[in-house]
Amino acid sequence: MIIPAMRPGENNARVRGGLPGYVGARDEAVFAVICEMVNWIDHHLDTCLTVQRISQRSGYSVWHLQRKFVQFTGLNVYEYVRIRRVISAAFALTRTRKTILEIAVENGFSCQTAFTRTLRNMACLTPGRMRRNFTGNEAWLIALIESLLHPARNISAA
Repeated sequence: MIIPAMRPGENNARVRGGLPGYVGARDEAVFAVICEMVNWIDHHLDTCLTVQRISQRSGYSVWHLQRKFVQFTGLNVYEYVRIRRVISAAFALTRTRKTILEIAVENGFSCQTAFTRTLRNMACLTPGRMRRNFTGNEAWLIALIESLLHPARNISAA
């Protein structure tokens, strides 16, 4: 995942995540579908994304998609969607002046309460605290993303 630089002239940051799976000759086509689904999910975070809808889009059964998705990303489809929504929301909270409700809706949350609950559970912060304490702090944003992708590592919620 590439994190765009916050200021002109700075370099973009690269965050590696998930558990890479072994890709054999037989899995190359499946790997291509998983990559396509990851890209599609990233562009449809504001819509209702269910595992059933994503598996239907991929052409695979729910069971097969889940199994292969975990093999190649280290996350199941549901976890991936939640993490991507939280990462996208963290970007918006720390880099824009949009309201918390606007950010929640743009990232597929049904209401501000659901957004706040998810953010508190996954990042140990409320949206308001995240915005107040971490706007302009790229190092913290990278640490948050890494902690979401690697739950065994924790970040301090300063």
